[in-house]
Amino acid sequence: MSSSITWETLRDTDFGAFENAADLWSKHLQNNGEIEDRLLRDIAPLKDDDNDEFDGDSADAARTYFRRNADRFAADLEYAEKIKTNLYDAGEWFAERQTDLGDLISRAGSDMTPGGGVGAEEFIVDQGVLDRLEEEAASDPEAERERDELIEKAETLTAEFRELLDGVREYDDELAATFQSIDDEAPSLEKKLSDPSYADSLSDEMGDKAREMAERLENGEATPAEVNEWWDSLDDAERQALADDHPGVIGGMDGIPSDVRDTANRETLGREIEDLDGEIEDLESELESLESEGGWLDDLGDKVGIGDGDREDLRDRIEELRERRDGLEGLQDKIEDPHRVPDGPSQDFFLIDYESAGDGQAVVSIGNPDTADNVNVYVPGTGADLAGASDLIDRSQSMANDAYEADSGAETANVMWLGYDAPDNVAPFQNGAGIKPEAAFQEYAEDGAKPMNSYFDGLSATGRDDATVTATGHSYGTTAIGIAARDEGLDVDNMVFVGSPGVGVDKAEDLGIDPGNVWSSTNSEDVIQYSPEFLHGTDPISDEFGGNTFHSDATRGSGVTSALENHSAYWDERNRSRDNMANIVTGQEEKVGR
Repeated sequence: MSSSITWETLRDTDFGAFENAADLWSKHLQNNGEIEDRLLRDIAPLKDDDNDEFDGDSADAARTYFRRNADRFAADLEYAEKIKTNLYDAGEWFAERQTDLGDLISRAGSDMTPGGGVGAEEFIVDQGVLDRLEEEAASDPEAERERDELIEKAETLTAEFRELLDGVREYDDELAATFQSIDDEAPSLEKKLSDPSYADSLSDEMGDKAREMAERLENGEATPAEVNEWWDSLDDAERQALADDHPGVIGGMDGIPSDVRDTANRETLGREIEDLDGEIEDLESELESLESEGGWLDDLGDKVGIGDGDREDLRDRIEELRERRDGLEGLQDKIEDPHRVPDGPSQDFFLIDYESAGDGQAVVSIGNPDTADNVNVYVPGTGADLAGASDLIDRSQSMANDAYEADSGAETANVMWLGYDAPDNVAPFQNGAGIKPEAAFQEYAEDGAKPMNSYFDGLSATGRDDATVTATGHSYGTTAIGIAARDEGLDVDNMVFVGSPGVGVDKAEDLGIDPGNVWSSTNSEDVIQYSPEFLHGTDPISDEFGGNTFHSDATRGSGVTSALENHSAYWDERNRSRDNMANIVTGQEEKVGR
């Protein structure tokens, strides 16, 4: 508490000043409200998009400028209304507390007086009165009782006194914070449209707002639906400023339309590849300089096994950057041209999200998931990373072909969702694993639960209300889906699990959707069936799990040597699992082969 209001201030202040100030703000609102009405009436023809007499790029820029200023003017009046209301309320509240103080002093009477500083207020009994009662108490028991009652009354009133002033100071702090908040949030009018800094000012403002919204989304303080509402509230100029100058911010935000994210992420991807090329070139020049200046001494060191640490570090860094650049270029090349469905339509790729750090991540859709009748979100499992994104997208392309063949009259979008850090190894001592490989742990799925939930919530905010949404997982990807459904809840209509080591729950009913919409399949030769007592819960193809099952073929031979190969056979050209998954995704469950 920082307020230092004393009881004397509360007693002596004329709080009618609050009402006088509020009256002035009331007149300000009345006058400017009339100006606002006149302004909106006067510029109405200019704001009209269909005004043929006011057309062209300059007209569009001016129209956006008028709209923004009109909106800011209206917002300014809203803040003025808040100031007026708080002033009226504060004047009334302080006046009531002033009356309470007066009543308290009156109850104290003439035998005691108020005193004390901030936080130490007290009622002090007159010493002369206490001395008199002390003398009389020697011969008169009634005087002793009167003295004790007077002291007790002073203590009671002191407690009320302090409570009253503590409340006053707390309210004073809250009021100060309220006015500060109004001041901080109050909008300023636009710079002149002719001002060269107008575009920069708009860009900076929108960048700050977008970063704030992105941070709130990441912290769980905002939902994808709120992000979508915020995006819809922006005008064309604001959205364009974000797309031009802050694509890296909006590209990663669930709740922003997929086509907008695609444009932003492609721009960011291109810039990152250029930056990596530049950084690689600089490091290669530095390495060449070191090698040319090292001379015979470095050559001798190399021959006897004494390497130059600086050169080795540079080589390692260059190799690391090349691998990252290659992964990004592979993704860029993969989505450059639309996917052509055999004997069907072309479907554009949408780069919904990507991340180059670490193993890398990518979310790519074939077809626009915001406009599709059906959306199938494929979640890959162990070993999935940015370097292998092209192969993972191949599976989504196969599912796009299958969905069209299953129902050519519906638009189906197929999303490859690698929005989590998948485990790197499935076997002991594989790819740096120890005795127990990463796929044996649920922490990778647990870490991916929030981003997966966020993506599906964003899809609900930007997509069609009547679209059928399916989450399809393979191997550890089924675990990721199941644990996300268990821990966060997933807004999906169907779940499909193929080659699953368990989905983090023991019953289909624990996944948050109708068990009749949960489908699982493991082919007869898949190595996953030999998982020790199923690593991540009850085998989803078992009767105990309680969902549906469908048939998948072991298309890569039989026996121990083919078991690992058959774990990835579900998208093979002749595998009936593809037809079955396509029928589920397109809402034709009656055609699913059991």
